[in-house]
Amino acid sequence: MEFRDDGLWDTQRAFTQLKAQGRAGTKRTAERLLHSMGLLPAALSPEVLRDEHNRPLNRLVLQWALDRARRRRERVIFLQSHPLPDGTPCLHANDARGGRFWFPVNGGVTADAIDLALRALELRLGNAIAVFPHGPVTATLRLPLAHTEPLMAYLPDFDIAVGQRPKSEDLPPDLKRLEDEGIHLIRELLASGGQPALLHSAGKESAVLLHLLRKACHPAPPATPLLHIGSPLAQPEASLFLERVAMRFGVALQTYRPPATDALAFRPRLFGTSRHGTPETIESLRLALEHFGFDVLLDGCRRDELSTRAGLPVVSMLTRELQPVATGQTRALWELYNTLRNGGELLRASPLSNWTETDIWRYIGIERIPVMPLYFAKPRPVVKRGTALLLIDRDDFPLLPAEQIEVRSVRAVTLGGLPQAGLIESQARSIPEILLELPVMSSPALTWPARPVIDQFHNEGIAR
Repeated sequence: MEFRDDGLWDTQRAFTQLKAQGRAGTKRTAERLLHSMGLLPAALSPEVLRDEHNRPLNRLVLQWALDRARRRRERVIFLQSHPLPDGTPCLHANDARGGRFWFPVNGGVTADAIDLALRALELRLGNAIAVFPHGPVTATLRLPLAHTEPLMAYLPDFDIAVGQRPKSEDLPPDLKRLEDEGIHLIRELLASGGQPALLHSAGKESAVLLHLLRKACHPAPPATPLLHIGSPLAQPEASLFLERVAMRFGVALQTYRPPATDALAFRPRLFGTSRHGTPETIESLRLALEHFGFDVLLDGCRRDELSTRAGLPVVSMLTRELQPVATGQTRALWELYNTLRNGGELLRASPLSNWTETDIWRYIGIERIPVMPLYFAKPRPVVKRGTALLLIDRDDFPLLPAEQIEVRSVRAVTLGGLPQAGLIESQARSIPEILLELPVMSSPALTWPARPVIDQFHNEGIAR
């Protein structure tokens, strides 16, 4: 069989050509013949869909997206790429009704080629289509194309590409002072001996703290590992983001997953913003420090997050049960920190104590620090439970009987309180837009569903 153009082909067109050659009796026989000739790959179904990294999809969101497409009377199309026998790149599509379509692309599987193929397919069918990609073609479809919606059932693909700050764009004096204080404190802690670790939650404060650690150790890569406390409630995006960050910067990542992962871990998903997790989180941190042998801990806590933190020391000594040591807590005069231990104590430091949330975002923007995409608004599948908008981030998310998944433009304000705190509705897709939202969110007159939960967590001593 020879293709005389680069147009869209389907089984009917191929069947007509094969029948003229006397090589096929029925359409099904023609399809088996085309498959044996290497022209058609195996048909796709929702159960076998994978992304470009061979990761499974969120089945709960996928089923919701399929049902929504059918309610809209859109033709569900599963798309993949498979070369022809002569090596020509080709896009293959099939629907749930058994229809097969393919589009040879001599110039490669590019965004323009996919867009052209989808337009041709839509014209051929005479109906709107909903596209669900599979395999390597998923990477190209992550770009905003005219015929595709955001791939909500697919895990995000992080590109930890850090650009250098232009030399002409110096840090403002206030941020430069905060940066110098943080680097000085980190070097003091590293010089005190012991086994240091950076407590990383995949949040924005942790990203800034890692950036300061890299500057403090420059030109050598940091020898201090990242400590992440895993949880059944943790965002799947957070684990993926941390792995990419650790690989990109050459830092060791130590993840501790508590042994107690029972059904009670899903209480916040059942009851929205109900209190849960505080004793378990502190105990998990204690077990992690004991398991890995860390006795010097860097965290990203800030004093402006809560009024009760205003008087907390920048450097403090804790027992192995994470309780303050009664003696040896001296005041930090200027930049003289007490790092002397009698033995057995845990040394904890918060280099970002004097930073504000505005400082954090300004510094991230100027220094080009990669942060979780969850901080930036985009359409996401959520469910409203009480006053919170909870993200549908896993297959086993327990939906209540009357709840319906909906799409809203939302973003996270903090990762430390998820999923209890939920997300907020926002249109802030960049750091300047987030900075414009900060005065509104910090206003006492604003009713923000996440704030009571975050305040409660901080009052009970959870480290971000």
